[in-house]
Amino acid sequence: MLRLTLLGADSQTGSSLCAKCPHSAAGCCVAPPPLTLTDLARILKHDGREWLLAELASKRLEPSARGLSIRRTKARVSGERGAPRLTKCVFHGVTGCTIEHTRRSVTCNMYICESALTEDKAESAVAGDIRDAHARIMSDQVRLGERLIEAMSKAYPEGPPYDAAFFDWLVFTYEQALITETVPPLSPS
Repeated sequence: MLRLTLLGADSQTGSSLCAKCPHSAAGCCVAPPPLTLTDLARILKHDGREWLLAELASKRLEPSARGLSIRRTKARVSGERGAPRLTKCVFHGVTGCTIEHTRRSVTCNMYICESALTEDKAESAVAGDIRDAHARIMSDQVRLGERLIEAMSKAYPEGPPYDAAFFDWLVFTYEQALITETVPPLSPS
C-alpha cells in the first residue's frame, strides 16, 4: 500500500513494500542523502538545534559542501543472530529509521523506489500523485536551497561553522527566503 501525507516541506510518502525491501535488508538507507541547508532549516524550525549540535559532536553528522553528511556504519540489519552486516545510515535500526520524520531529510521523507510505485497496479493513481508531489516539493527545496547557498557563501565565505550562531542565522535566512518566495504552498491536486 502506498501512502502520501502532504505537509509542505514535511510531506511524507511510504509503502508497505519498504518493510520487505526487495533490494536490501537496509532498503534505501544503505545510501543516506545529505541534510541540505533547507533540511537543516526545517529541522531547526522543529526545535532541532540541540539535536543537530549533539549529532555533530557525536560525529554521526559531518559538515559537507552544502549541508551535513550522514555517517554510514556497518551494522547488522536485524536483531537475529548471524544476520548480515551492511554499510548503512547510522540512523537505521532493526525496525527502520530511528529518528522522527521532522529530523530526516526531505529526500528520505519523500523517497519511494520504483519497485514500490509499480508494485500494485490498483494504486497507479496514488503512485502518480506521489510522483507529482515529489517533483513539486523537490523543485521548491532545490530553488530555496540555491538561495540559501548563495546567502551562506556571502555570509560565511570560508564556510559555515555549524554552531548555534550559524543555525540561528540559517533559520532567520530561511524564514526571509520563504517570505519572499513566490511559489504557492503545496496542496493536493
